[in-house]
Amino acid sequence: MSLNPFRFFILLAAMFTIVSCNWLDNNEETEVSTNPSFVSLRFTSSASGVSSAAFTLVKEEGIEDSVIVNLDSLPYKTDISKVLSTYSFKSVGTTYAYVTDSVGGIDTINISATTAADTIDYRWGVRILNYAADGKTFAKYVVKVNVHTVEPELYQWNRINSSIYSHAGSEQKALLFRDSIFFYVGSGLNNTLYKSVNGASWKAPVNISSLPDFAHLRNILSFKNKLFYAHQDSILYWSDNGIQWNKRSFGSENFYIHNLLFEMNNKLWAVAYLPGTKKYHFANSDDGLNWAKEDEVPTGFPVKGFAAHSFFSRTKVAKAIVVGGYTEDESIMRNIWSTENGSYWIDFSTEKTNLEHLAGATIVSYDDKLLMIGRMNDDGLVPESWFLESKDEGLSWKNTDTTYTQIRELVYSPSDTSYRYMEPRYFTSAIVRDKRIIVIGGRNQAGYFTDVWTGRLNRLNFLRQ
Repeated sequence: MSLNPFRFFILLAAMFTIVSCNWLDNNEETEVSTNPSFVSLRFTSSASGVSSAAFTLVKEEGIEDSVIVNLDSLPYKTDISKVLSTYSFKSVGTTYAYVTDSVGGIDTINISATTAADTIDYRWGVRILNYAADGKTFAKYVVKVNVHTVEPELYQWNRINSSIYSHAGSEQKALLFRDSIFFYVGSGLNNTLYKSVNGASWKAPVNISSLPDFAHLRNILSFKNKLFYAHQDSILYWSDNGIQWNKRSFGSENFYIHNLLFEMNNKLWAVAYLPGTKKYHFANSDDGLNWAKEDEVPTGFPVKGFAAHSFFSRTKVAKAIVVGGYTEDESIMRNIWSTENGSYWIDFSTEKTNLEHLAGATIVSYDDKLLMIGRMNDDGLVPESWFLESKDEGLSWKNTDTTYTQIRELVYSPSDTSYRYMEPRYFTSAIVRDKRIIVIGGRNQAGYFTDVWTGRLNRLNFLRQ
């Protein structure tokens, strides 16, 4: 059946009238938001470091209003006196910033929710008052902008003991053993032990009569809750308390332990000497008493005066390095030897290392890098740059920033402040404990040191890294 055109027009007009009436009769008002809550704050200033601030909302004890704060502090010396700021809230009518100045005065700034109307000085304190779109509901916030007050990469050093002992002493070795610092001092016919829990205060000395005369005490190592000392007369000494020492003779073997190296992969490693062939070999032990001879040491590998250190790489692989020292013909070396198993060694000096010939250095792991503290050159002198660091597991070494990482302490006086510097030295002992470096003793061409210094990287003091 066909539809009459006139009737179709009448029907369409009627439908339009109904829809129009329904639209005109809708008298509902659009709801006005009443939620003034904080959403975000961004710093958009071009000043160095400012834009990296990431803010969050927290509650702090003693502060009624919520706090807008950057939990990770901005870099040291970041300028927050003139900052372009962009605030956003769930609903905005008018937003005010109440800015405190250096003398306690208050400056009121009307700011937009999306675009900063003015720079804000955050140094002395800022409060934010935001009214929602209804013009009545509001929320108040305290804004805290944290800036590091110290240089994160600065080492803070203090001398915590000026003289552990005053008697004669020509051999020293400090190490951590059973949660205490054991400091051995030898003076030819006498060996003495000093103990401390913190490096600052030391117990009365104990005479160690069971160690041999003229012991080379730097050869003492800790392994599996025992101490071991390899004396160069085919005798190995061991102790489970550090005071009474026992002997282990190598009279029946065709080798004896010449110098201990390090602990790695649950084994103690050493340089062994074969009297029959007059050759040096590597050796290892599961218990420190029973030893297995390994391959001959490569040409240029030191047999004394070296710095040896084992550690875990960033990929959690056990590694060890041996740096400098003297070969069997008394040549002082600049080689850097590295191994992951104690048997196969790589000579880093083929990679054009920047180290000079050295002996008497001490190496520790600290803050995902290696630190070399103290050393002497082939003239028997301490070089000017005697505090080095390596960020590539010993391959290359560089002088730490002389402005920030000199071993020195700030000395306060009623009239002025100055610095006391740690005297250059070698054959020192270094221990890392509780994120602190403890440096004990050492010597240089002028004599021996009996002081204790402790240092810590400022960044490792921060609650958030």
